[in-house]
Amino acid sequence: MEREKYQEAIKHFLLIAKNFPFHYETQMNLAASYLNLKLLNEAKSHYLQALQINENDALSYFNLGVIYMEQGQ
Repeated sequence: MEREKYQEAIKHFLLIAKNFPFHYETQMNLAASYLNLKLLNEAKSHYLQALQINENDALSYFNLGVIYMEQGQ
């Protein structure tokens, strides 16, 4: 997916998240979009929000691990 498409998707997901902040899939889609754009802090924030909704989500933990590795943590 091109950078512009991820940016457009983020705009839409942010609108949804504003009205439905505890919608798990929206948080995951935001996180994945930010991760694909290499916006790691933003991605991390949304993966952490997703984990507040579903604390057993292995994909969020995995992707947080990737982010922490990229950030040298």
